[in-house]
Amino acid sequence: MWNRIGAEGASKIAESLVSNKSLVSLDLGNNSIGDEGASKIAESLVSNKSLVSLDLGYNSIGAEGASKITDSLNKNRQSQRCGSNHFVWFTWLINPVVGALLLVEASSAKS
Repeated sequence: MWNRIGAEGASKIAESLVSNKSLVSLDLGNNSIGDEGASKIAESLVSNKSLVSLDLGYNSIGAEGASKITDSLNKNRQSQRCGSNHFVWFTWLINPVVGALLLVEASSAKS
């Protein structure tokens, strides 16, 4: 059974991720965080430098939340790159249709 922390719980976790320097893996799968919770997590990912694995699967995250997560990961990865050759990899699962839409959006942006 999962905790179903919702957007409010995700917001609390996001607050702690900003200053956390030791957590390397976080599984928030099946917690009903939705786009609102994903947006809060996304905000914290910009500054978090320790997290290398994040599972957001089965959280009813749509295109809006997934896009914010993607933007934050890109910002985080760019700041990580500045300091060393180490790249931070994130594992996160979203609705396959939303994932496909994000790939199309990214491809269009490069053109």
